Amino acid sequence: MELLKNGVKYFAFLILSLCLSISCSKKDPDIVARVGTRLITVQEFEQEFAKGKTTQSVRNATVAEKSEFLDKLINDKLKIIEGIQQNLHKDKEILNQITEQERITKLKRLVEKEVIEKIIPESELREIHDRFSKEVKISQIVIKFDRNNAEQKSRALKRAEEIVNRLNKKESFEKVAEATSEDLNTSQQGGRKGYLKWGIVSSQDPIYAAAFSMKRNEISDPIETNDAYVIIKIDDIRTYPARPFELAREKLRYQVYSFRRSEINEGYYKYLDDLRKKHNVKFDAKNLELFWTKLNQRPDSLTETQQSFKEASSVAAKFSEIEKKRILASYDDGWITINELIAELEKFPARRRPQFKDVFEVQEFINNYRDLVPLRLIELEAKRKNISNDAEFLKTIATERDRIILNKMRRLRVDENLTVSPDDLRSYFEQHREDYKNPEMRDVQQIYVRDKQRAETVAASARRGADFTRLFDRYNESEALKKENNQGRTQMSRGRAVLGNIVFNMQINDISDPVKLGDGFYVVKLLAINEPTLQTFEEAENAITPKVRNIIRDKKQAEWEAELRSRINFVVYKHNLEQAGKNFVGDDVVLTE
Repeated sequence: MELLKNGVKYFAFLILSLCLSISCSKKDPDIVARVGTRLITVQEFEQEFAKGKTTQSVRNATVAEKSEFLDKLINDKLKIIEGIQQNLHKDKEILNQITEQERITKLKRLVEKEVIEKIIPESELREIHDRFSKEVKISQIVIKFDRNNAEQKSRALKRAEEIVNRLNKKESFEKVAEATSEDLNTSQQGGRKGYLKWGIVSSQDPIYAAAFSMKRNEISDPIETNDAYVIIKIDDIRTYPARPFELAREKLRYQVYSFRRSEINEGYYKYLDDLRKKHNVKFDAKNLELFWTKLNQRPDSLTETQQSFKEASSVAAKFSEIEKKRILASYDDGWITINELIAELEKFPARRRPQFKDVFEVQEFINNYRDLVPLRLIELEAKRKNISNDAEFLKTIATERDRIILNKMRRLRVDENLTVSPDDLRSYFEQHREDYKNPEMRDVQQIYVRDKQRAETVAASARRGADFTRLFDRYNESEALKKENNQGRTQMSRGRAVLGNIVFNMQINDISDPVKLGDGFYVVKLLAINEPTLQTFEEAENAITPKVRNIIRDKKQAEWEAELRSRINFVVYKHNLEQAGKNFVGDDVVLTE
């Protein structure tokens, strides 16, 4: 019986191995690799591979470049799988991180669904995205008016309507524009305006809104702007490759949300007001008064002040344990106590802590501060709305869970117990001896004067053979150079601002021209050239240590990755990898006719 069981297991293993090897040759266009039971899709690969690259460099990438990058993605998946095999997803530290991430994501997702997506629905994002992929070439006829003059505006509209009637009777748009348009820039060109490209703010412009909803050769009715009626004709529409909406969605959302931030903020605060009513937020006036009174109490005597000096920045010290339990605000299924308010206040540095002038300001703080009433109500609503089962929420949390597990595995398998011994450091130092040198230096002598003409006199005298030290004693006006008590002598590196490059292009005993620096001028004499010298181990140790640590870290990581690859199955779909990125479209896409 045992033999039969073993035979079945072995047969299952053979079938699995066969399936894995066959899958390499199957053409599933959506997958570049399978790691254990996890997939790396073409979309995921392209998104990660394209970061920091142009569209053209992604399309032209070699198979070797794509394979190297795919290896990194596979290695990360393998590490996550090992973390789950070791039950890291049940680890207390990780569970706490995941729980906190779930809480934050849940609240963000609720606000997205209940506020942002109602103001800016996904259908609107898709419409904006679709318009990004085309440009519209227009010609225009402009009839101007004074917006403060109703009669003039009415006459302009009537004239514009008459022009539209002429155009609908097949009169030449170009000739009518030359004869009637009041926009000098375009009327002389037969009304030709050029191509319009849709942007985030384009929806606010009635010309753009009309143009992008019209067809080629179509003529608009008069379009009202701030100071004119405009008639447009669509001369051409050209499209160009655009990223799939699913890939462009996040960036587009951020751009649109940023542009309409004030509208979203207004919607958010209205949503909070509705939640306050829905969940019956109430305040206890008696306990609010108690809190404000006790918070503003001052010590009665100097002795008491001295005794409570260590507690001066503590809000909690002002209240008894019984007082801390008193309820300041209540709502459906919950409340906020004095102790909970204290906890939030003590998160502020003492000098930046809110100062409440009266009881009303305490109530307003509780009612509006992010982590008090607003947070509690949003948490309660997220629970009632069952956000935990929202597809977007689940996707985000799955990604965050993997990230947390991956970071923990790296710490456990690589970073912890990573030691760098003195022998490791010294061995590296000896092998790279020539890499660690003291820089080439120049011995110089300097004279500083405030007046340019005097500096030129100093330089000329030095070049004629005058003793530079005597010139220093006679002309130098820098107290700093005098204090060094070496008559302007110092060492200078190439990196010294302004003077460094000048000095390093001089020969011994050369005298520089006056060099302006700050409020005065320097004249410099080159005394000696000091060639680079080899550093001692002690001098180089601080620079060597991080390099050696990284070498040891990389070695440990490579050994770990090799071990994972030897025991966890993974498959690369080579044909799909070769094709990945060839039709990629990035944000830098070039327009095409």
